[in-house]
Amino acid sequence: MLLRNLKRSSLAIILLCILVIVVFSAASILDISNLVEVEGAYLRWKYMTGGNVVSSPAICNDVLYVGSFDSKLYALNTSNGEKIWEFKTNHYIFSSPTVWEGIVYVGSMDAIFYAVNATDGTELWKFLAGSGIESSPLVQEDLVYFGALDHNVYALNASTGSLKWQYYTDPFVTGSPSAYGGMVYIGSYDGHSHGCLLALNASTGELVWKFDTSGEVGTLHPEVYEGTVYFGSWDNNTYAVNAKTGEKIWNYTTGGHVTGLAPRVYDGVVYVGSCDFGVYALNASRGDKIWLYETGGRVQSTPCICNGTIYIGSDDSNLYALDAATGMKCWNFTTGGGVDSSPLLDNGAIYVGSGDGYVYALEVRRKLINAPSQLLPLFVFVAFVFCVVVIWILVRRD
Repeated sequence: MLLRNLKRSSLAIILLCILVIVVFSAASILDISNLVEVEGAYLRWKYMTGGNVVSSPAICNDVLYVGSFDSKLYALNTSNGEKIWEFKTNHYIFSSPTVWEGIVYVGSMDAIFYAVNATDGTELWKFLAGSGIESSPLVQEDLVYFGALDHNVYALNASTGSLKWQYYTDPFVTGSPSAYGGMVYIGSYDGHSHGCLLALNASTGELVWKFDTSGEVGTLHPEVYEGTVYFGSWDNNTYAVNAKTGEKIWNYTTGGHVTGLAPRVYDGVVYVGSCDFGVYALNASRGDKIWLYETGGRVQSTPCICNGTIYIGSDDSNLYALDAATGMKCWNFTTGGGVDSSPLLDNGAIYVGSGDGYVYALEVRRKLINAPSQLLPLFVFVAFVFCVVVIWILVRRD
């Protein structure tokens, strides 16, 4: 009897060992067969400035130009992030630089608009405005346009800095200009509850039309697409207006300010962020909401769109990549501060500034990971039932 029990016990142990080996082998095979490619962002390099980087980068000839709250304009090597030169102003730089024919243009809160040699960072000329400059410049047909907190929109000769024209408006000019069809579009703010989008004659500076809102229009470079101007306001709205007449086509109300950024249009869809933490996709013709993605902070970054993916920053310290069609998150990259800077794609890399003082260069690539198999729980369950049945049969025979 004792010998028979030992044989049965040994048989049970052997069966259990075999089952364990089978289950683990099946699990390994299933894991290998479920290898999937996942896209993500990986740090290529980062460069530390001395202050918040709200300024959005510009790239020309493999050199990145960006401003910082440490009052400096930087030129960095796009390959490794090494500093080529820096240019010191007298106050922080909120403005995003523009590069044109070997010249970098940028405004500073010291009320000076600078033209700097793109190669060595030497000052070529400067123009003194009446107050700080938050506006980011636009160069169009040998003229450089920008606004200032002295209530003026300026047009300067891009080569010499001489004044071509200026337009005075009661509100502060906090927005950045865009050009289309011989007109310049720029937003402004009266410091209280009134804002407007101005449409000015690009050659003369004369007012063509004005569209009033109930909040600041601090939009960075309003989007002009197929005869329509898209922009946001502190009154929580994204607007679409006729580029020639200023007549409203539609508006969409979010749960927070739509400011400090610009909408972008891609394949008939408007993508825009809001201080309600959301990234919105709206029908460009009607303004209907297509989808909403909620981040963990205010979204004051202008989206960048490439190959069906939206790249946009949030004050929750993340740069997000979202599927343009569905709004599903592809990945996020976490920095050490709010990302109000607008990302820039160049040669397969993403460049963006952060409130932690760094300028980041990210590389987007795909890697293989093991995806959990849906069949694995079934194998475990079957093995468990089989073990129970075998043990029950052995016990019953005893």
